[in-house]
Amino acid sequence: MYTRATDAQGLEWSEPVIVCVTNKWGIIPSQAIIVDGRPAIAAVHYGGYYNGFLDLLISEDTIGSEWGEHMLIDYRNVEGCISAAVVNGHPAVTYYSDHYGELRYAVYIP
Repeated sequence: MYTRATDAQGLEWSEPVIVCVTNKWGIIPSQAIIVDGRPAIAAVHYGGYYNGFLDLLISEDTIGSEWGEHMLIDYRNVEGCISAAVVNGHPAVTYYSDHYGELRYAVYIP
């Protein structure tokens, strides 16, 4: 689900919007960023036994009312905290992959 403040003080909030439907989103907190004026979310979901997938979801509009398909960033046992930022105009994430015991960094360039 996605919601945003509709005022500068954060006192009023929009109705929550369903971003993606699955019962396999994990307990690792997702990270939200703004890419080209549009909300984006980096989130981990589980596709099997201890197999965490890291996805990027970017809104189709500037208010987050429409969301496209999620884009797979990594499928190799993504564990631990993730962080997201915009680097040179592109969404970037750092995360821990338990598959190789590595801290990883990825940038999405369409």
